Amino acid sequence: MKIEKINENKIRITLNIDDLKRNNIDIHSFMSNPIETQSVFLNMLDIAEEKFGFVTRDYRLSIEALAMPNNIFILTVTRTVPENEKNKKKVILKRKSNSINKGIAIYSFDNFEDFIALCESISKNHLKLINTYIKNVSLYILNSKYYLLFDNISNNIKSSKIISSFMSEFGQYIHDSDLYMNKILEYGKVIIPKNAIKSGIKYFVK
Repeated sequence: MKIEKINENKIRITLNIDDLKRNNIDIHSFMSNPIETQSVFLNMLDIAEEKFGFVTRDYRLSIEALAMPNNIFILTVTRTVPENEKNKKKVILKRKSNSINKGIAIYSFDNFEDFIALCESISKNHLKLINTYIKNVSLYILNSKYYLLFDNISNNIKSSKIISSFMSEFGQYIHDSDLYMNKILEYGKVIIPKNAIKSGIKYFVK
């Protein structure tokens, strides 16, 4: 773990894969459930206070988290004095990734049969929706689980709700999709690189 003082009100904390394991930190659950790992933050801030005099008491904290593809995790902590909230500490987590794309979503499947069941349902009920609002879909496998990666989904709110509704019947939504996208692309094996749902319907749905 490396802690650097950027200026009087900002520090940078860099963690590598060994630091994460040592502190029992999982990047993906950490990004989606920051409250559960707040104690880890506080321990790091105690070290920063002892080393640099970076006191956080009576300050409002903004913590920006950046996950790098080489298993490096960077936290940038900025402190500001709240106008009307003395003696309170707030932590805000901004999720970032070096390859975040707007309109992405990831769903996981326990087996290939669940993916086929999804394709069959779409072919009967939602094919027009897929063709209209989703521009790119790929299928990967990682650690014996299948992942459907949606990229460039339309921002249409109504369509997003419909897509989420029928997808959840067959797969599990990955809440930290922007980070998990990097992991799947780096470590997963591509099964269908593009038009995964259309290909699934064409070749596997009777």
